[in-house]
Amino acid sequence: MRRPIRPIVSLSVLLTLVFGAASAATALSPGDISAERAAVYDPLADEFLYEQAGTPAEAAMGSTAKIMTMYVALNSVANGDVSMVDKITISAKAATQGCNCFNDVDGTLQGGDQMSLRDALHAVALSDGEPTVAVAEFVAKAVIDGVKTPNETWDEAAYWETEFVGLMNEAVVSMGLDSTHFETPHGGDSEGQYTTAADLARIWNVGVEVHTDFLEILGWWQRDLLVYHGGGVLATAYPLSLWHGYYPGVEGSKGGGSTECQLCWIASAQRLGRRVIVSNMQSDDAMGDAATQFAAGFEQIFEPHTVASVGNAGAITDHALACRGSDVVSAARDAGGKLLLQRYTANADPATLVKVGGLATGIVAKSVDVDRVNANYVTTVEQQAGGGTDRVYLRSWRWIGANPTLVDTELVGRGTLAHVEQLTDDRVLTVYRSDTGYRLNPWRVELDGTLTALHLLDVVGMPAELDVAADMVGLEAFVVVRDAKGNLVGRTYAIAVANGVISLVDEDVRGNATSVRVAYVGTGWFGELVHQDEAFGHR
Repeated sequence: MRRPIRPIVSLSVLLTLVFGAASAATALSPGDISAERAAVYDPLADEFLYEQAGTPAEAAMGSTAKIMTMYVALNSVANGDVSMVDKITISAKAATQGCNCFNDVDGTLQGGDQMSLRDALHAVALSDGEPTVAVAEFVAKAVIDGVKTPNETWDEAAYWETEFVGLMNEAVVSMGLDSTHFETPHGGDSEGQYTTAADLARIWNVGVEVHTDFLEILGWWQRDLLVYHGGGVLATAYPLSLWHGYYPGVEGSKGGGSTECQLCWIASAQRLGRRVIVSNMQSDDAMGDAATQFAAGFEQIFEPHTVASVGNAGAITDHALACRGSDVVSAARDAGGKLLLQRYTANADPATLVKVGGLATGIVAKSVDVDRVNANYVTTVEQQAGGGTDRVYLRSWRWIGANPTLVDTELVGRGTLAHVEQLTDDRVLTVYRSDTGYRLNPWRVELDGTLTALHLLDVVGMPAELDVAADMVGLEAFVVVRDAKGNLVGRTYAIAVANGVISLVDEDVRGNATSVRVAYVGTGWFGELVHQDEAFGHR
C-alpha cells in the first residue's frame, strides 16, 4: 500500500521505502523458544533457515507421527487400494486405544462402529486414537492382501497394525530420512520410535507435494464427522473443529504430546505465495513456539534490501507510491502543498532507478494518494480546501511517455482521509471520510481516460483514520478504520463485476489502535493490520 507519510522527507527516502531499507533479518536463537528441538524449513529453496538439535538429535515425536499415518493412507488412495468413501470398522483393539479419544469422550467409539476413510482421517488430524489405529489396520490389509473386510479377532487387528507400521518405515526409506523410525501409527511413547525436527519437516513437505488432500485433512477448521454405531445404517454427526489461528496464513497443523515428547508441533503457513514449514519437539509451548518460528522464517525469506535509490529531488510534506511491474509512480506534495508526479523504472540487475519523467502541477492539496490503473493511466485523489468542508477530487492521468497529461477530473465528494485503490485494469475505488462516516465509490476508467462513477456506499460511523486495500482481481476490498474510541475495525466488501455494487461481507473489531495500515497479503488473506504489536487478517 502507498499511504501519505506526514513528516518532511526527501524523494530519495521516498523511493528507498519502495525497495526496502538495508537490514538484517533477526535470526532465531534457542532462547527465543522453549523447545529443545526445532526446525524452520523453506521448501522452495530446499533450505533449513533454522535447526536446533538436542542430545541426542533423535527423540520421541508424539502424535506428530500421525502425519506419516496420513501420508501412507493417502498413498493407498492414490494407488487405488482403498477409497476415501470406503467404510472402516473400529476393531475391538482399536476401540481400546487411548491418546485423546474420539470426540474427547472415552467410549464414544465401540467395536463395530464405522466411519468413512475420509472422516476417519479427519479424526486422525484431531489425534483421535481409535480411528488412527482403525485406519492403520484397514489400509495395511487392503494394500498387502487386497482385502477390505473388518478384522474379526484382536490378534488379527494387531497383526495388520504392525504391518502398517512397516509401510510407514518403508516410506521413511523412500524419503531418504536417516533419523526416523516408527513403532506405532499414533506416535505414543515406544522404545525404538524416534525422529528429528528436520525429518518431521521433510515428511510434511513430501505429503504436501504428493497429495492434494494432505493439507485439506490437516487444515480443516470445522467439520461434521459421521459415525455409524453398532452396524446401523443411520449415522450420528459429531460437529468438531480444529484451530489454526495462532499465526496468519497457517495451512495446517499437527500437534503431539506425551511423557517423552512433552509437546511437539509440525505445521506450514503461506505468506505472499511462499510456504514455510516449522516443527518443534520437547516444548513447553509448542503452538507459541511455532508462531515464533513462522515469524522468524518469513522475516528471513522477505528480508528487505535496497535495490536502488535516487538523489534528492526536493523536500516534500507527504507522498504516496504505486508500482506496476518495474514501474514506480509517486505522487507527493511540496512544501507549498503543490502536487508533484514522478515516474521511475527500476532495473534490478544493475540496481539502478531511472527517472522516466514527471510533472510539477499547479494543484494545491492538503493530502494525496495515487494508484496505477493500467499501462496507460494513473489515478490520483487529493483533498482540497474549500467552502468550509474540504473537497475530494479524483483525477485520471494519461502516462505513456515521459510526462503525464491530465485527462479527467471528478469531484468525489466533501470530506477528508481520501484514498484511491486499483481494482482492475479499468476500475478504481475511492474511499474517504464524509460528515457521517465514510464512503466507498467504484469508478470505471474508460478507454479514453474519462471517469465514470459506478456505485456509492455510505457507511455510518465517523473514523479517526482509515485505509483500504483490494485483492488482485478486484472482487473484494478490505477497509480498516480507527474509530473515535481507538478501536481498530476491519471490514471486507464484495464488489460486483457487472455494476460495481458494494456489499458488506464480514467485520472484525480490535482495540487499542494507534495507527492503521492495510495491505493485500496473499491468497485467502485480506489485510495485515498493524496496531501496536498485533496483526490480524480476514481469511
